Amino acid sequence: MLDSNALFLMKSYQASLPDASRLSITIELLENTSKMISIFRDHRPVKNVHDEHLQYLYDNLQWFTNWHISANNDESIAKGERS
Repeated sequence: MLDSNALFLMKSYQASLPDASRLSITIELLENTSKMISIFRDHRPVKNVHDEHLQYLYDNLQWFTNWHISANNDESIAKGERS
């Protein structure tokens, strides 16, 4: 699962690499998925529109939307694999 444990392991692995930047986007993906998983595992209810969980989810949505747009515009990815 792409939770905080996977994020910790990937960051540890990244630290051991000579070219750690190669895993940057993977780390970003894990940061966003682990944040989303932690929100959905939280048993506290959202009581109003100012709840911080909603802002986290909105930020998460923005990241995934930008990631999707970037992948769809990446010419190095075959057209059939972009969507």
